[in-house]
Amino acid sequence: MLKKRFLTGTLTVVMIASMGTMAFANDLKAIESKSKIDTSALSVSGDAGQISKSALSEADIQAILNGKSNKVSSRSSIQDNSLIDKLSVLSQSKVARSASSGGALGVKVFTQEEEYYCGPATVKQTLHYINGYSSSQKSIANAIGTTPAGSNLEPMVEYINDNKDYGSTYVIISQPSKSKILRMVEYAVDHETPVVCRLRFKRTGSWEYKTNGHFLNANGFNSYGDEILLTDPNIKNVRPSAGGSYWVTLNELYNATNDHFAQEMAY
Repeated sequence: MLKKRFLTGTLTVVMIASMGTMAFANDLKAIESKSKIDTSALSVSGDAGQISKSALSEADIQAILNGKSNKVSSRSSIQDNSLIDKLSVLSQSKVARSASSGGALGVKVFTQEEEYYCGPATVKQTLHYINGYSSSQKSIANAIGTTPAGSNLEPMVEYINDNKDYGSTYVIISQPSKSKILRMVEYAVDHETPVVCRLRFKRTGSWEYKTNGHFLNANGFNSYGDEILLTDPNIKNVRPSAGGSYWVTLNELYNATNDHFAQEMAY
């Protein structure tokens, strides 16, 4: 009888241990599955890879300001005085406003609906802030020629210029320096027209994921001018609890722009 009880007790312990092992295995599978989902969100690419023909270099900007060039976006006019004022800002050592106060625009984030929809989502964020309304990401994607390979900046800017209710013409700036990037963001805050960034970065520093080509908005700067506020249509895919906007250093934004082969952004 005692031997029987011992065997029964031993069997019970083995069964409990086995159940515990099975439960642990199931938990491990769940953790591994969740890890795979999180990992896949840490890399994104929605850039189709074409350099914008209308992008303005430093030489182009100076020629335009000196009245010696008509190179400008097909959706704008060189006679637009606000455009001349916009380009003039890039040549100033200091912006006209007091940068000591900093500033930011409350751009609403629209999480990209497809892995390659950062372009349409960024256009939507831009126009929704300017107009207070915007078309669907799918409608914008069709209009700007987005494919599974991604989007290109030039048709994005043309769409913004065709559909915004106010503000000067958006232009694409080639190889912007750190000081020019800061001037662009300061101008954007003053005139309530978010910057469109075209970036490539690794998962390091303020960047929570990696990308070989991504679009997002720059819409704020701190009182020292060394940090920039971004509104990113992919960030909630990576971190669902994210508010949609986050800060990076000016150096990080400059490097991410410079590391992209096109080296351009629009404002």
